[in-house]
Amino acid sequence: MRKDLFSATILLVTLLLATAILPGCKLPTAEPNDANDVAKVPPEQDDDYRAALSTANAFCEAWRRGNYLTARDLMTVPLRRRWSERQLRAAIEPPANVRHAGYQIETGRQLEDGSVVFDVRL
Repeated sequence: MRKDLFSATILLVTLLLATAILPGCKLPTAEPNDANDVAKVPPEQDDDYRAALSTANAFCEAWRRGNYLTARDLMTVPLRRRWSERQLRAAIEPPANVRHAGYQIETGRQLEDGSVVFDVRL
């Protein structure tokens, strides 16, 4: 049981990160924060960033509520193909008598490929 819960948690974190990455975001030029970042994203200035944040929030809210179908609809087809439906359900739907408490989405950053990525705390 503990190993299954750990595996589900790892899968969920991977899903959250993959769902929060949206290609094609165009952001103002700024100094890189580290080797993988192009720039911190200024949320108040970028419509693509707000769209990516909205998608990440919708996915996290579906996870918090244990709503597998909504979370699944927010995943890309390639992402859904990485795991079986059983694994995806285990990561999103909590065990009986358990509720996901909440989440926090940190400020996003743009990667070199134009994707926006968010760190998520569960």
